[in-house]
Amino acid sequence: MFARRAQALSTSEPALALVASAGTLLLCVLASSLLGVYCVLVPLGAVLAYILLRRPVVMTALVVGLAILCEGSSFGLFTFTSNLYTTIYKNLTPLDGLVALTIISIGWDVSRNRREPRLPRVLVVPAIFLALAMVCGAITGSGSGESIKFVLLSENILLYLLLLPLAVANLEIDRRQIKLLLGGAFALAIVKALLGVLEVSSGHGVSIEGSAVLTYYEPAANWLIMGGVLVIFAAIVARVSPA
Repeated sequence: MFARRAQALSTSEPALALVASAGTLLLCVLASSLLGVYCVLVPLGAVLAYILLRRPVVMTALVVGLAILCEGSSFGLFTFTSNLYTTIYKNLTPLDGLVALTIISIGWDVSRNRREPRLPRVLVVPAIFLALAMVCGAITGSGSGESIKFVLLSENILLYLLLLPLAVANLEIDRRQIKLLLGGAFALAIVKALLGVLEVSSGHGVSIEGSAVLTYYEPAANWLIMGGVLVIFAAIVARVSPA
């Protein structure tokens, strides 16, 4: 039986190689008009995306980590990180694509392992109100003369708030992974705090009325740092270990 399987695999290898080569060539041709010579990196990116799609926990941690670490153009210390938020089509950015891949990865994992989708009760009411708010916003924007496509694409961030909590609720993670994720969140908070100090001390921060300099113009980093500090403070007050 093993010999037969090996023979079948050996006879199918040329066909698989031909299909893979044709697919790689097609990806390069399609991407050449947008990326030029960098189109050769597209097949590598496709393979990497496939690997990440099969690991939803890693994919989620990667996307959240990138969104936390990468600041917009107002962060003068590392301006290249703003490329994550550069518009590539209408109001869509590379971050939108990563979020979409994360949701697809979690949905694929649920389907592949034949798990029942989970919808925590605590998320039902907020999700309903947020969805209704998005509908009202779309109607208002359309009534103001904007196209439906533009209005819908402009609600991308609200769509994160609607879909990501529901998707994360369906992640299959154990206690060890939860501890690693919490530890990573605290580490990111510390890194962001240190980067904020470097931003101010090096004179790259955004000036406010010419007399003060901000660590971060966008509020997400400050919320992350404050959340990490408050959780540690609460653990100390309660006399429990954060781990």
